[in-house]
Amino acid sequence: MKHIYISLAFLLVSTSVNAQFVWNNRSSEFSLPEGIRVFTGHQNSPTYLLHYIEFDMTNPNYILHPYWSSSYRTTSSFSGSVGAIAAINGGFFSASSSVSSMIEPGGVVKSQSIQLLNRDGINYPVGRAFFGILPDKSMRIDWVYHFSSSIQDFYRYDNVFANSMGSPAPSPTKEAGILYNDVLMGLAGGPNLVSNGQINVTYDQEVFFGGSGLDGSSNRARSAIGYTADGKVIMLVAETGAVLPGGNFVFSNGATLNQLAQFMIDLGCIEAMNLDGGGSSTLAIGNTLYSRPSGGTFQRPVPTIFAIVPIDSLKMPAAPLEEVVIDSEMDGVTFDGTICTGLCANGWFQTANLNDSYGGTGSWLSEKGDGSRTITFAPTLKTTQYEVFGWWSASSNRTLDTPFVIIHRDGRDTVRMNQTLQNAQWVSLGTYEFTGTPNDRVIASNAAKNGTYVVADAIRFVQKRAVTSIRESEPSKPSSSQLNQNYPNPFNPSTVIGFQLSATGTVDLRVFDTLGREVKTILSNERMESGEYTVRFDGAGLTSGTYIYRLTVDGVSTTRMMTLVR
Repeated sequence: MKHIYISLAFLLVSTSVNAQFVWNNRSSEFSLPEGIRVFTGHQNSPTYLLHYIEFDMTNPNYILHPYWSSSYRTTSSFSGSVGAIAAINGGFFSASSSVSSMIEPGGVVKSQSIQLLNRDGINYPVGRAFFGILPDKSMRIDWVYHFSSSIQDFYRYDNVFANSMGSPAPSPTKEAGILYNDVLMGLAGGPNLVSNGQINVTYDQEVFFGGSGLDGSSNRARSAIGYTADGKVIMLVAETGAVLPGGNFVFSNGATLNQLAQFMIDLGCIEAMNLDGGGSSTLAIGNTLYSRPSGGTFQRPVPTIFAIVPIDSLKMPAAPLEEVVIDSEMDGVTFDGTICTGLCANGWFQTANLNDSYGGTGSWLSEKGDGSRTITFAPTLKTTQYEVFGWWSASSNRTLDTPFVIIHRDGRDTVRMNQTLQNAQWVSLGTYEFTGTPNDRVIASNAAKNGTYVVADAIRFVQKRAVTSIRESEPSKPSSSQLNQNYPNPFNPSTVIGFQLSATGTVDLRVFDTLGREVKTILSNERMESGEYTVRFDGAGLTSGTYIYRLTVDGVSTTRMMTLVR
């Protein structure tokens, strides 16, 4: 990024007689990629000073990305730290935390909007405007509400909550909204400005009245984000003044919320919302401040920004981590030894204490012995790494060294557990690589030596290994394979993926979307000889967007990105 010095000397030039905006395309002053443009506009009667950045979201090489940080920093510093081409300040925050919903890829909730606000002794439920980005890079603005910090309790609403001063809206329900767990990422602000190309300022409904800030009809520095029908993002700041290079100060009216909405409509936005205002209203190009919110270089530190970044900066959520639980009453469990209906000395019997058993179905006990009595748990797993847990009802008459035999890819391990401890909870038995075949098993045995009864109830397998970044990754240990970039890329609707094997190995090739969901298995653990291979991937039926293809050879994975453009 070249050094940027922003000159506002052009503001001394008179605008047109009709007092229309004179927009200056300043993109040539900066080293900006194709599809990103910068404008400054000025109007004299009344006086307005606006800046905006236009970004074509259909550009396959870049994406709009919200960022959150627990340590506040200025927009320009924040922008530079994430390698952004350009950025705008995010939503609202208190002295110690963000109070605007922030969702990262993979459904990670970094912060929540306020659920309830008290004004003059009345509680109002708060639904805030949220700028969401979907996996295909399309955008939408909705009103959102968190019922908890989980993405499974994050809901969007087509209509704003009907709050008005002195008359709170009914408490929100999940039934009235739509579970919003398919959003790739997004950030809340508020209030809403534009809906369906029309001014729709929901200041009262989003309960901005009665706060410490200026009301929506006041002129002040403000920032906004919106998008056009053809997929362009508009990030705009209305200033209250600017310092010219010679030190002279030019006053500006800032904007009211309605004026801000009209500015966004004039720039082609069909949906738009307000972001935090005042000293937070800042645009940055690279790590350099572009706007001057308080007539100088002052920037209020913020916890969130919207940033335009290279597509490979997008965080890839961890691939869905599989969890498999097998209770002793489920399919896949076999008993070796007599099964008794009550207490017995020569077989397995169920404890009468159902409260401490997994699922309330009872734990199974056997007297210690020679290992001839076993319970075998046979899961259906993937070819990857899992942590294994056991569940039992602990008691003083349990054995101190109950053996659990784990049969995995590299052989078998016996783990001995003290079952007088850790009652009714998942207890780790270790982490192992599994084959994804019927050979994967866990066996609880009565071959204990100390104590009276061994006990077995349920076994849990939690997948440990997953893709953690959308960046093109290299194996963390030596690999006998090489994964090539697909060609053509971008593609529509098919592309060719090539790879090389330097030795015979077990090969798995799969395609995932940016939420980590598998969309296609191309090769499933096939034994292949050394050599060069090409396979064709057909994206028919998939939406435009970025996809990740992952090659795994003998347990070592490499990923690359590809872009489907309709």
